[in-house]
Amino acid sequence: MINWTDEQKTAIINKDKNLLVSAAAGSGKTAVLVERIIDTLIGKKINIDEFLIVTFTNAAARDMKKKIQESLIRRLDADISGKYNIRKQIYLLNISSISTIHAFCTKIIRKYYYFLDIDPNFSISSIEENEILFNEALEEVLEKSYEDNSIEFQTLVDNYSETRGDSMLEKLIKDTYSSIQSFSYPLKWLEESVDLLRDDDSENLWLKIIKEDIYKLLKDGENIINDMERILDYEGPASDYIDNLKSDKDIIQNLKKFLYEDMNKFINYFNNISYKGLPRIPKKKQDEICSIYKEKRDLFKKLVSEIEKIIPKDDLDTAMKLTKESSIPMKGLLEVIQKVDIRFKELKNDRGLLDFNDLEHYALELLDYEEVSNYYKSKYKYIYIDEYQDSNEVQETIIQRIKRINNLFMVGDVKQSIYRFRQADPTIFMNRLESYKSKESDNNMIVNLNKNFRSRLEILNCINYLFKNIMSKDLGEIDYDGSNYLYEGIEFERNELSSNVELNIFNKKVDDEEDIEEELLDLRDIELEAKITAERIKELIGSKTYSREEGWREVTYKDIVILLRATKGAQEVYDEIFTKENIPLYSDSNEGYFDTVEIKIIINLLKLIDNFKQDIPLMSVMRSMIGGFSIEEMIEIRRTYKKIPYNESVKKYCRENENSLSNKINELISKVDKWRDESRHTSLNKLIWNILIETNYYYFSGMLPKGKIRQGNLKLLVDKAYNFERTKLSGLVKFLQYIDKVKSSSKDMGSARVLGENDNVVRLMSIHKSKGLEFPIVIIPGLNRRFNLSNSSKNIIIHGKCRLAPKYFNIEKKITKETLPRLAAKSILKKEDLSEEMRVLYVGMTRAIDKLVLIGTVKNIENKKEKWKSGLDYYSLYSSISYLDWIGKALYGHKDGEILRDEDIFENIKDEFNSNWKIKILEYDYFQEKEDNPSRREQILKDIISLKNNREIKLDKLDKLMKWEYPYKDIKEVPPKVSVTELNKLRTQNYEDSKYSIPNISNLPTFKEKSSDFTGQEIGTITHFVMQMIRLKKEIDDVYVEDELSRMVIKKQLTEEEAEVVDVKKITRFYNSEIGKRMLSSKKVFREEPFIIKKESSEISKKFTGSKQSVLVQGVIDCYFQEDDEIVLIDYKTDSLYNKKTEDILNIYKDQIKEYRLALETLTEKKVKESYIYLLSADKLINVE
Repeated sequence: MINWTDEQKTAIINKDKNLLVSAAAGSGKTAVLVERIIDTLIGKKINIDEFLIVTFTNAAARDMKKKIQESLIRRLDADISGKYNIRKQIYLLNISSISTIHAFCTKIIRKYYYFLDIDPNFSISSIEENEILFNEALEEVLEKSYEDNSIEFQTLVDNYSETRGDSMLEKLIKDTYSSIQSFSYPLKWLEESVDLLRDDDSENLWLKIIKEDIYKLLKDGENIINDMERILDYEGPASDYIDNLKSDKDIIQNLKKFLYEDMNKFINYFNNISYKGLPRIPKKKQDEICSIYKEKRDLFKKLVSEIEKIIPKDDLDTAMKLTKESSIPMKGLLEVIQKVDIRFKELKNDRGLLDFNDLEHYALELLDYEEVSNYYKSKYKYIYIDEYQDSNEVQETIIQRIKRINNLFMVGDVKQSIYRFRQADPTIFMNRLESYKSKESDNNMIVNLNKNFRSRLEILNCINYLFKNIMSKDLGEIDYDGSNYLYEGIEFERNELSSNVELNIFNKKVDDEEDIEEELLDLRDIELEAKITAERIKELIGSKTYSREEGWREVTYKDIVILLRATKGAQEVYDEIFTKENIPLYSDSNEGYFDTVEIKIIINLLKLIDNFKQDIPLMSVMRSMIGGFSIEEMIEIRRTYKKIPYNESVKKYCRENENSLSNKINELISKVDKWRDESRHTSLNKLIWNILIETNYYYFSGMLPKGKIRQGNLKLLVDKAYNFERTKLSGLVKFLQYIDKVKSSSKDMGSARVLGENDNVVRLMSIHKSKGLEFPIVIIPGLNRRFNLSNSSKNIIIHGKCRLAPKYFNIEKKITKETLPRLAAKSILKKEDLSEEMRVLYVGMTRAIDKLVLIGTVKNIENKKEKWKSGLDYYSLYSSISYLDWIGKALYGHKDGEILRDEDIFENIKDEFNSNWKIKILEYDYFQEKEDNPSRREQILKDIISLKNNREIKLDKLDKLMKWEYPYKDIKEVPPKVSVTELNKLRTQNYEDSKYSIPNISNLPTFKEKSSDFTGQEIGTITHFVMQMIRLKKEIDDVYVEDELSRMVIKKQLTEEEAEVVDVKKITRFYNSEIGKRMLSSKKVFREEPFIIKKESSEISKKFTGSKQSVLVQGVIDCYFQEDDEIVLIDYKTDSLYNKKTEDILNIYKDQIKEYRLALETLTEKKVKESYIYLLSADKLINVE
């Protein structure tokens, strides 16, 4: 018998009223929901088919039915008088309405299909079918739109399309169409939103939002001013700052005054703010108060500058004019989406398909008929909605159509609303909560379930402390107060595991790199965290813990889960590191399917079947077990026929040679030809399956590590081919095109699910995947991963409150500006995105039962400490960039946060929860200590003793081994590969001194958090990247370069901070110089071209004279272009070389340019007629003879 808490009893027994249950993590909401249903069935004597119970997933619906059935069976054994009724409910359970909202909508449509022009025997379309049919509809509509070429459509294309192709425009249309589906009447909503852009009165809607956000910032600014006033020591040297304090006070007061008095005055005043400089105080006289005051003032200025992002650059009339003009392309977008919607539905209807959006909107359309809505109102006496915080507008509207005045039971937790990216709207829950609080009624009631029956008290205390300090109505969308705290619901036995929450911060900053292994220094953040995680797991395994179900037992791998904010790119890293550490790992990811080796090989084989003239797929298949070619055999083919494409070399070798290799080639070509013939008359799924079986590749994959997953992936590919042909599209070519589109659209999928419930492996999954689950030990790495706030950088923002918010484009003037709705939407979106991130962290931390371990990596812990001491006010939290920032700021003033503080002057944060944290700052010696641990030393000692006791060692053999000399020691100094930039160093010093600094050719590095932290070298790398990626056209000016930077940020090629450090004028000056114009006039321009050439070691350095060893020289050429069938080479330098003479610069770089010239002439077989160094910092061109 369950001992229900008072709050749970309240939720169970209160019937015949609308009940909103705010159920915190681990509060037993499912048990309460089931008990309430059973209590109603028996107490009210009504049937289970008179309930509508809506769950978030099909799995949750099945689980709900199972629990209701088990509870009824238990009652059947205990209740003698009501056995007939209970048996009846068990029977009716199979036809009850316990399902997802989509399954419920399906029932409505099948019953009342005759009101709609659709086939009642429709099927639900797969993701693949939807993607294919939508693309088909879009292509048709765009083709027709180009023919009609209305002014609205032409403006849309001009503003939102690329110079080549329509991929950006297509993505814009898809994203907009997808976003509006969460509204009750999407096309009507979009039409009204376009009209709103032209409406003079709409200005007030957006201004109200902008003003509210400015007011919050100003209020925080006022608090900072008050702090400055409070800490100012009028007796000491800081008293010289009093006049500045008055000036800053005036700024904040004037901004507040103009904000609601006259927005134009506010904008004008803001644009002309001038801060009074601080008086100079000799360093000897400055004290701690001076430093703190300066820090506070810098924070104040940063806060005020944040306002610039959400106010118009011009006056309000101009901003509104731009908003109205932006309605023209939006009208074109509306017309395209209306036509796409019609055609998309026609294509689905022809195939008897509906998608999930159709289910919701058709059901709502039917419920607009009084006959239909009245039927469901009378049918369902009680409506239960689980996970209510994840509802969207259309789902809420459906429920409103069928509810009675007092029959709703809604359960959820807004703190766990983490699906906004799927159009979930947590404000629906919040609005109802506020409504029930403000309007007392016999029909409405709120119940808070706050007792947590999952986690140990130590974990609850830490969670409460953290979110009490960071979560609020402004950030998090709910005040984390007494009604939302997690209270202990169950007492645990003490165990060997320390239940204090661990925070492990790895500091990458080192004073002396020579003491650290180079391999460790080269590790990326994710690799470092994976190693720390592996070490922590090894320490935890075997510890004793107390389980409620099993009593005392040892911790095993399956007790542990690793939760990541995003798993993209993580699976391979953790797989590799955990394999080395012999830790079994299972990754439950939605990404990486098309990157698995087995799928790549089969896709490459299908490409060969389609067209044999593809070198990379051919080499991939040849090297795989399907081809069975060795590296030596493939080299032999290339060595024999060097100057033709590899696929031609393969065929030519087969024709002109008679040996075992030619026979092998002939066998492969014959198989491919046979499969090509089969593809013309065999279904795709059957063709792929036949290939897998004929080649034994399916069985081979099963014998590899993680063989079950690999085989599952191959089966998934067969299923994909089957689903593809269900769309009435057919053919290998179209299937391969479809696969390419899925890969390029970032709609990759996870590997096959083959994990058994009792498999003893560590799980790795995203926090989103973990929702609703619990684990004894939870490890959350990646805390310093930057928040993804890219939603506000889109050219068109769709938002329920701000409606349609486009950016303004003027193609003729080549300018882009922010419109009023976009300024409002950007402001709201950042807060909403940060609130979602906060809730994601909450969900991750509340999964833990016994142990919670947090891990983050920082570049420089001292810099972080400086940022963390800024406090916990709104702006400090609003300007944070990662989970670690929030946690660090909250713990900076905590009693356990001493390690984060370098001084004694701090405000101790009140901790009403008495939380205990175990905070460690780890450095590279952490890994070396682990390698030198006692157990490892003991093993080495055992090996030595074993060797000593082995009397059978032959001394003459041992002597021979000890005197062995390396036969090629005369060439050991010769490097196998060297970069161009290292050649001078190599020619003047030993290879041993220079070989470790040869850079790898790598992607653009991850830079520092703020532009002010960028080194000159990093800024140079960013500038080179921009010069590589900028799209070339005849004329390039500052505006075009800024637009290109914005495009790179949107495409996530650069971060906003990286874009800010690019000197636009320097780049513009280059393209408008004589050499820049020559480059832009060329039809063949090559940028950032990597090369590798082979040289004799004696050419590298005189030290190696006589050696026959070859050396590979690698480098990257900044730019070259063709002119009159000859080459002009440009090497641009971003270094500050103002003070250097031309001859000095030539002495430094002429050998490097010479190598570039030689490489180009060797590889292109064209003459390099001119070579130049261009100094971006000095706008200077130097000819290199």
